[in-house]
Amino acid sequence: MPEERVLRQLVEALLFERLATWSSERPPAHRGADKQLDWQMGKGSYTCSGRVGAFGRVRLVPGSLRKLVQGGPRPTSWQEVLNDGPCYAEVRSLVADELANTVRLCSWNLEHLPALRGNRRELSYEQLEGALHEGHPYHPCFKPRTGFSLADHVAYGPEAGNAFNVQWLAVHRSSLAQRLPTTEPDFYRSALGGDAWSQLERGRERAAAPASAYGLLPVHPWQWRQLAGSPAIAATLARRELVVLGAEAGRYRATQSLRTLLPVAEPLRPHLKLPLAVRVSSSLRTLQAETVRAAPALSQWLTSLIAADPFFEQVAGALVLREYASAVYLPPHSDLQGHLAAIWREPIAVQLRPGESALPFNALFCEEHDGRPLIEAWLAEHGVVSWVERLLRATLLPLWRLLAHHGIALEAHAQNLILVHRAGVPERLALRDFHDSLEYVPSFLREPAKVPDFADIDERFRGAPPGRYYAMASVVGLRELFIDCVMVFNLCELSWLLERQYGFTEFEFWRIARGVLADYGRSAWNDAEREKRLRLHAPYVNAESLFTTRLRAPADTLLQHMVPNALYEVSEREVHARHQ
Repeated sequence: MPEERVLRQLVEALLFERLATWSSERPPAHRGADKQLDWQMGKGSYTCSGRVGAFGRVRLVPGSLRKLVQGGPRPTSWQEVLNDGPCYAEVRSLVADELANTVRLCSWNLEHLPALRGNRRELSYEQLEGALHEGHPYHPCFKPRTGFSLADHVAYGPEAGNAFNVQWLAVHRSSLAQRLPTTEPDFYRSALGGDAWSQLERGRERAAAPASAYGLLPVHPWQWRQLAGSPAIAATLARRELVVLGAEAGRYRATQSLRTLLPVAEPLRPHLKLPLAVRVSSSLRTLQAETVRAAPALSQWLTSLIAADPFFEQVAGALVLREYASAVYLPPHSDLQGHLAAIWREPIAVQLRPGESALPFNALFCEEHDGRPLIEAWLAEHGVVSWVERLLRATLLPLWRLLAHHGIALEAHAQNLILVHRAGVPERLALRDFHDSLEYVPSFLREPAKVPDFADIDERFRGAPPGRYYAMASVVGLRELFIDCVMVFNLCELSWLLERQYGFTEFEFWRIARGVLADYGRSAWNDAEREKRLRLHAPYVNAESLFTTRLRAPADTLLQHMVPNALYEVSEREVHARHQ
C-alpha cells in the first residue's frame, strides 16, 4: 500500500544516507539474512528488521518498523519519522507535502486505474512507458508531482494514458534559439506530419505571425496554463514577442518521465521533451536554456564517437537516441528562463533491427500484480545465471567503454536506458537524455579536439567552473557518477529482486559483474593506465545523498556519503560503511 511504501523508502533512505544513528547491527551467522536494526534520529528511537545489501543499500522488512517509547515498541508512521528527521521546519513541511501527495496519487491510481494491476508482460515498449507506474524505487518522494491537481494527474500523467494536444506559440526570431536538422517546414512536416504542419501554417496566418519574423515553439498545455496569467508573459504577449497561435498540432501522451511525450499511434515520429514546472522526485522539471541549445551537438558528438569505435560493433553494442533538434525561448525576464523550450528525440523504433524489441530498463526490476517479476518468463527460459551474465555484458561494457576508453560518463540511471533484446535475451543498450546528464574531465578525454564548442553554442558555457555543466575536475568524480547511476540506484534494484525472489544472492550478482569488467580489463581493448586512474575497485566509494539533498534544500551543493563498493572483492561481507 502507498503509505507503507512511503514509510519503507523513507526509513531506508534515512539509514542509507547516515541521517539516523545506528546503535546496533546484529548480524546472524550467515550472509544475506535479515537482522535487527536499532537506530535513533532526533529525539526518537526505533527498531526494525532488514538487511544491508550491495553498496550498503538498506532493505527494510515491510511492517517491521517500531518506535521505542516508554510503554514499549509501537507502530509508527512516515509523518512521525519525518518529524524526528534533521531538517528545517519549512523544508520539513514541503517534504511532508510531497510525501502526502505521493500517497494520494498512488492511492488514486489503485482505486481508479484497474488496468495498472493487469499483466504488463506482453505490452509493447510504448505501452510500458505509461504502464510503469512505480516511480523512483529509492527516493521517498517517488511520485509527488507537486503542482498537479488530481485532474492534471488524470489528463497529463502517464498512468491514465490519456492523449492531449500540445499548444503552439510563435516566437519572434530575435528571442528564439533553435537548432533544426533541415529547413523549418521540412522539419515540422517530418516531426508532425503534413496535416499538423498545415494547421500551424494556418494558425500563423490568422495570428499575423509570418515565418519571416517568427519561429515556432510547442508548449505543454499544463505549462502554458501556469504561465499564461503571469505579468512577464502578459508583457511579452503585449509587445508580440510571443504570439499564441491557437493551433494544437501534434497529439501526444506522457511517458513515465512525465515531461517527455510520445506521439500517439505514430511510434516512428520523434518524442518531444517539454519543460514542466512540476516537482518530481524533489526536482523541478524545467529545462536549462543553454543545455537545450547544446543538446543536438552533444548527441552528434556521442553518436560519431560510438560509430567510430569498433568495440561497440564487435563486443557490446550501444545506440544513441539522438536529441537531434531543439528550440528555446530566450526571455528578457529571468523568471521565465527554462520554462519555454523543446527537445526532439529519436524514438527507439527507428533503431531496432529485425527481431529486436525494446524494454524500459526499470521494467527489469518491476513486479506484477501476481507478486512475480515482470521478466520471470525470460529468467525461466534462459536461466538466471546465464541471463544475468548476458545482461551485465550488454549493460556494463558499453557504459564502461565510454568512460574508461573515451573519458565520458553518462547519468545512466534506469529511466535513461533502454534494453534492446531478442526474445528476452539482452542484445544492446540504448542511451538517451544527454542534454544535462553527460560529464567528462578535459584532460581524460581520448579525443578532446572533438568536443563541441559549447561557448560558441551559448555564452553561458564560457568560463564556467568545473562541475557547472559538462566539464568536471576529477576523474574519480566520473567513476562515482558511473557507479552511482548504473549500480547503486539502478542495477542494485535488480540484484535485490533476484535475491528476494529466487535466492540468487547479491553476492553472486556482483561477483558476475566484477567478472564482466575483469574480462574487459584483461582484453586488448583495455588501457591499463587509464583504468588505474579511475580506481574502480576501491573498497569504498561516494554515493549521492538524494534525500539529504532534498532535506537541505535549496542548497545547490551535491551531497554524498561513503558506501562499500560491491566491485571490491571483499565488500560483500555485509559491513555497512561507518556502521561497524
